[in-house]
Amino acid sequence: MSDPAQLSALALAATNTASIVVWGIVLTLALVVLLFLAFVFSIFNFWVQALTSAAPIHFMHLIGMRLRRVNPRTIVLANIKAKKAGLDLTPTQLEIHYLAGGRVSAVVDAMIVADKAGADLDWDTASAIDLADRDVLGAARLLQAGELGSDLPIDQLPLQQAPAGSPPVTER
Repeated sequence: MSDPAQLSALALAATNTASIVVWGIVLTLALVVLLFLAFVFSIFNFWVQALTSAAPIHFMHLIGMRLRRVNPRTIVLANIKAKKAGLDLTPTQLEIHYLAGGRVSAVVDAMIVADKAGADLDWDTASAIDLADRDVLGAARLLQAGELGSDLPIDQLPLQQAPAGSPPVTER
């Protein structure tokens, strides 16, 4: 038979091991919860900004953007700008253009210029001009001045120009 002192020591060691395992699990779960809360709070700001600007974007849509590595700030600000200007664009359209490598803000600006000038520039045309590395804002200004017809010759539009001495502007 075993000595009662040895049994007591074995029981104490088993209790300490179980305690360490339990604490490890608790700390791991706490870390996962903190990371999740940080993720949610990073999106919450954009959701509130969009909601209070009368350009709401569903919270789950913002989570999806973050998971797809889309910059929610770019989409939220472009969506707000479009809604304030009276354009009927969806966050999904903006996100698709972003994922295609387009400059969302430039396209929205061009559509605002064209809309205010009474020119007919739809989203598909504006985004195609941008994705062809053409100056979409310049095209909108040409439409505004009446120098372009409704059949935009995309291949004849000027290339997108970066300011002298600066690297190309990217939204990512």
